[in-house]
Parts: sequence; structure tokens; C-alpha cells
Amino acid sequence: NFKSTPGGPNDTPLTFWATWTLSSRPRRVALLLDDAQEEYRSYAAPIIDNMAALVKVFRAKGCPIMWSSWSRQFDDGISNAMDRWYGLRGLRKDEPENAVYIFEGEPGLAPLKELAPTAKEVADGWFYHSKMLDMFWVFRPDGKSYLDEKLKEEGVDTVVIAGLWTDECIVATAYAALSRGYDVIVVQDGVATATAH
Repeated sequence: NFKSTPGGPNDTPLTFWATWTLSSRPRRVALLLDDAQEEYRSYAAPIIDNMAALVKVFRAKGCPIMWSSWSRQFDDGISNAMDRWYGLRGLRKDEPENAVYIFEGEPGLAPLKELAPTAKEVADGWFYHSKMLDMFWVFRPDGKSYLDEKLKEEGVDTVVIAGLWTDECIVATAYAALSRGYDVIVVQDGVATATAH
């Protein structure tokens, strides 16, 4: 579904569009809620209603939803580049605020109550904790991505991503999904981050 634009280098298609349905391959969609957790409520406030609406629609349609929350410590040895950038407690020594580390402990890891998974969804493995930006970077004992395998089990080919942080976790998850062959949709009014940048 593309057309070449006259004057394009090497007849490159400069104008194109995507098709939502293919008669040979019905689309199977899943919602990924990345780090939509209580620790980040103040940053998530503008998008909570939008994420809750997505959860309601996806549940009504019987589409899979995956929730992740994440926590890190500066001494966990996972991402030293990020640790060097943010430091031990964030960029402001006197105000220890840092999107990388969880300061509120276990309660901060809980999904936002307005869009939290049900007890059955949790029991069925649709909520997990992560320690990396990319939602796919949690592995089963056999070395396969936990999220990728869950989505494959459901026949998912398209992921819709919402949550926090746009510039880190959302981008990392979007690229990871794309590299695994998923069609990727990032919800513009369903993502947020800590800074205007």
C-alpha cells in the first residue's frame, strides 16, 4: 500500500499508508501498560483516565493486557550507564527524586488503582516486575522473553503501548517490540514522563 512520489531518489516511496486489516491475516492486538505504577502517580495524573479507558475497551474486546512495574537500585549492577548519569539519588542531592529508583518501596510498585489488573489477570501472569527499561527484557528460565512468549501464546501481532516514561521505557519497549516483528502503536495521549524534554 504505497506509491512512489515523482522526483524521489531511486523511485523511493515517499508517500505511503498502513492498512489496519489484511484479509489473509486478522489482527490480534494486546495492550502493554508500562510502569503505570503508584510510585509515578504524580507524573501519570494527566493520562490516568486515558489509560483506564484503554483497559476498559481492551477487556471488553477480550484482548490481552500486560502490566509491568519496575524497580531498581543504584547498586544492583544492571545498568551502570544509567547509574552514572542519575547518580545515587537523582540529579538533585537535597531532593532525592529519580525516575530510575523506587523510593516508596513495595507499595510504589503496585499498578495504579484505576487501571490495576484483576486477581485473575495477576494469577494468569499478566502482571510482572522488571528491572530494565524494555518490557521484553525479563526472561524465563529457558532464556526466552517472558512478554514475547505470553504474546505469542495469544497469537498477538500488534501491541498498543501506554504508560511511563515516554523517553525511556516506552521508547525502549516500542523498539524491542518492533525488532521482534510486532506492529507497534504508541498512544500519544496515553504516555507521560517526568520532564518536558
